[in-house]
Amino acid sequence: WELLGRPPVHDRERFYLAIDHTVDPVTLASDPRAQKLTQLSRDFAKASGIRHFYDANETILHTRFYRDLVQPGEVVLGADSHTSSHGGMGAFAIGLGGADITAAMVLGESWIEVPEAIAVEYTGELPFGIGGKDVILETLGRLGRNTVAMERSVEYRGDAVRKWSTDVRFTIANMTAEFGGLNGIFEPDGEVAAWLARRSSHNDGARYFRADEDAP
Repeated sequence: WELLGRPPVHDRERFYLAIDHTVDPVTLASDPRAQKLTQLSRDFAKASGIRHFYDANETILHTRFYRDLVQPGEVVLGADSHTSSHGGMGAFAIGLGGADITAAMVLGESWIEVPEAIAVEYTGELPFGIGGKDVILETLGRLGRNTVAMERSVEYRGDAVRKWSTDVRFTIANMTAEFGGLNGIFEPDGEVAAWLARRSSHNDGARYFRADEDAP
């Protein structure tokens, strides 16, 4: 952003920045690199006037965005591989490098080659106490990391997923990165609509897509 001459953000309402990961209170108190990155983020947020900025230890990057902002049918680009989390809400969410995110932030657009896709189909009932993390770890154990999903879009589907909460779906989509996939996605349904209905905002632009029956 500095090398580009500090251009204005294309849409200050649609860029989201949260300081987390390596910024716990102990690290921030003693790590010069964390302190520098944190201050850079604060200065950028102030200079650019973005609406959605969360300082250190206010929230977790992905969960705040998921709970408050993301809607099905949106394209979400993030500077972290676990941006795929938002596929749990039926968004096409993909992690890109910092330069790609900067370009999208400034231009309001990006260029993405449409990936090949695979489907992972779940059937049956989850036993009591088994959650999304268990499901995706079992999936990784059976299919292998960086194998069938590598560089592909992964659609999680099947009769079982209809009963899963958005939190379960979020967790599974989150770990698509460990699966090797570019992104993971669930078809948005009534569970997602019910989640959105409880929000006070960012619930009126949802687009409910599903794959064609003969989709490859």
